[in-house]
Amino acid sequence: MTGAEATFVVPSTIPEIDARLTALYAEITALKTKRNSLVPVFRLPNEILAHIIELYALATGKLFDLKWTNVMLVCRRWYQLAISAQRLWSFVDGQLRSGRRGRESALEAQLERAGAAPLTFKINLFSAWEWMYPQFLAALAPRLRSLEADGAARFVLELLDGISQGSLAQLVSLKLSGSYKVDEIPAGRAMKLGDEFFDGRAPNLRKLELTDMPFPWALVNNLHTLYLYHCSNSSSDIPSSLGDLLHLLRNSPTLRFFKFNPSPAHRLGVSPIANTEPVDLPLLQYLHVLEGVATCTRLLEYLRFPSDTVVDIFAMGSSDGNSIRQLIVPLRRHLRLPDAPDLRTLRVITNKTSDGQSFASATIHLTTATAPYMPTGTNAEFYPEDKPPSLNLGSHPATQPEFRQIATKVLHAAVAERITCLDATGALGVNEASWATVISLLPALTWVQLCGHASSISDCIAALFAALSRPSTWPRRVSRLTLTLLKSWMHPEDNNAPWVGEIVDALEGYVSFRRSQFDAGTGTPLELLEFEDKDFLLHSAHAHRQAMVRIFWKMHGMGTIVRGGEVWDVIENRKRHEKFKARMAKVGIEISDGEDG
Repeated sequence: MTGAEATFVVPSTIPEIDARLTALYAEITALKTKRNSLVPVFRLPNEILAHIIELYALATGKLFDLKWTNVMLVCRRWYQLAISAQRLWSFVDGQLRSGRRGRESALEAQLERAGAAPLTFKINLFSAWEWMYPQFLAALAPRLRSLEADGAARFVLELLDGISQGSLAQLVSLKLSGSYKVDEIPAGRAMKLGDEFFDGRAPNLRKLELTDMPFPWALVNNLHTLYLYHCSNSSSDIPSSLGDLLHLLRNSPTLRFFKFNPSPAHRLGVSPIANTEPVDLPLLQYLHVLEGVATCTRLLEYLRFPSDTVVDIFAMGSSDGNSIRQLIVPLRRHLRLPDAPDLRTLRVITNKTSDGQSFASATIHLTTATAPYMPTGTNAEFYPEDKPPSLNLGSHPATQPEFRQIATKVLHAAVAERITCLDATGALGVNEASWATVISLLPALTWVQLCGHASSISDCIAALFAALSRPSTWPRRVSRLTLTLLKSWMHPEDNNAPWVGEIVDALEGYVSFRRSQFDAGTGTPLELLEFEDKDFLLHSAHAHRQAMVRIFWKMHGMGTIVRGGEVWDVIENRKRHEKFKARMAKVGIEISDGEDG
């Protein structure tokens, strides 16, 4: 008899074994149920558990692909609670996938589980979708709270035809794109959003995002969000003017987010405006306009919005200081409002032309944010509601002198004496003279942020160090320097790329300059030197490692070096290495002296 058999009697026939197994399964199920009832989370009432499931589902960001439904596998009770969560099932992706009948059946099941909850519906219409016939869409329209549609223009039109047949009383948000295969629209039809969405049949429409979709500007009212990309005015047969846009904005006094980027063929005219009263937008949080300089200027002259509104202006034709002279006036008024936020960071973001000889664009960005623009771009500020108070002026200087003119005018308009941080992580091709001009306008500068990621930027960093080393009419107060090094996935040879050495050499020269000033008592100390080098480019070559040791000794007694968020101290590293070497020697293992750091 085995040890297991010694603890209980094992039946000797198959019927007896089956009967015993059935009883054991029932007992195990009962024990699991009882155990679950004793776990604190399972003792919660259904209302609270349902709320927890909803919070989890919303936090996953996976509502449309239904990945949140893995909570249904926890137990039968959670399964039933998830099935009953109508709001969670109301996020519907109607896109056709492989297996039309299977997708149609799954869609019907999801709509049934959504019950009476208003629907958030999105669909990409890039192929025939005959099963989603207009009658189905007409029946669905009264339940639509949000609709997002993209794809071939003729399919988008069919979709709009379907839902416009039903009630739109619950529709709050509408996002449409009609730019794909416009040439396939049937003769006699035109890509546009019809009047029925604005004549009172959609009284709760508050969010409108359109791409290549004409719509009746004159009928729009009471919007909270309005994003327009290449959207002309279908209310009139004549070209739209700035007056038409102001009328559109005046009809939505509670507007919070506004983007306007017309196509080159539909840029606004600046003819005389009948209604010259200012347009008050007291709740506006985000303003993004890409238009000609004259239109941007006139628009800003008429608009009145809060001092902490995020303002992104990309003025076409802004090539030098003279071209933005009038535009600077309303920008200065906004920047110097009595309750204006403290924009202490200056970001310089420039791009070069393909030949590398001139600028393709230049952006002067004033913000309250202190996180570097690179290496993540503005991903942390991707959504308008996440952006901190800022002013962003995009321009198109071709030469260094033109860039200097634009930067000078913007900084004169701003309260430049309050700017303490210069973020140069997104700058390409800015030379020493241009950096010197910018720095000369920043008397309170204490923190400089840099990012090295290609050979095309090493000369820009060297130029900035050279500009920072120039004689100044006031004491330099730069006490913190942050350098991020990035390895490009397109350039795996970056470990041995010369740009790393060029940046390290330029940095060593600048630290030497600061040390000599510090020792002579003619300059403030460089208190903090920060490195972000997740690809270990500074460890990739002996020359880089030795240069870092030299930089450490130049910083020693003046400031601290931080690498990857931790203090880097060659002296402490040596002590730790000697202790490790001694421990290994006791067990007969010889460790070389190695390199410092």
